[in-house]
Amino acid sequence: MTNPAGNQDFSSGPPVAPEARSFAWRPLFIVFFSSGFLAFLTCSGGFVFGKGPSGLGTLLLYAGLLFAGICAISFVAIVVYFLVWMILKLVS
Repeated sequence: MTNPAGNQDFSSGPPVAPEARSFAWRPLFIVFFSSGFLAFLTCSGGFVFGKGPSGLGTLLLYAGLLFAGICAISFVAIVVYFLVWMILKLVS
């Protein structure tokens, strides 16, 4: 903010720096690693309990596939976020 004389006016406080853009990395990696871990655990539990047509093993395998899908989607989001971050870093 400047006053009519051209000097900066700090009556409302010093200027605030813009927020860093690295705030999304942590949640993306938390979702990626936790869903990958859950996919591994549920799929391995499905193999341990067996693959019968109407058993707990089948449900665990399906749950593992669901978590694997969430892990894959979060990996794609990480790659897209990284590419956007690189492009913005190169442009500025």
